[in-house]
Amino acid sequence: MADYNQIFEKITEKSDDGLIGMVAYSLYKTNKRQWILDYIEEHNSAPDKDARAIYELAQTSNQIDMYLTEAGNLLGEFYSEILQENLPEIKEEIEANGITSILDSGLKEVRASIKPTLKYEISIAILGAFSYSMVLLVFYLVIRLLGFDFADILMIQNPPT
Repeated sequence: MADYNQIFEKITEKSDDGLIGMVAYSLYKTNKRQWILDYIEEHNSAPDKDARAIYELAQTSNQIDMYLTEAGNLLGEFYSEILQENLPEIKEEIEANGITSILDSGLKEVRASIKPTLKYEISIAILGAFSYSMVLLVFYLVIRLLGFDFADILMIQNPPT
């Protein structure tokens, strides 16, 4: 297993998207192939085991990120071209089939399905009342700990006659 290059696993594990990982691996292989061709041209022989090992060591985390970024960019450009080519047909289909009305009715169904239940609303009301009571209790305790007495203040402002 010592001769096994695990670059495929490194690239695909770091990718959130399987397709991006596969395209990134393809970019790695393309670069490796070009490196081999350049090496042969420069040295008049194929790279030996040590030269290949050095090439594999050069595949750092940053290099892998570069392959993934480039793969994402390439796929984004590809998707954009496909969308632009098919945009007139998509618009026609939407207008012809009334997809916007279908989407609107679907959205209404989704909103209706996530409507809070009475039990949920009651639970929230109880939680709010309990939280408010706890805030008042803490406020009261802090005032009492500080020795502040509201009765004395009321007596000062409205002395008994």
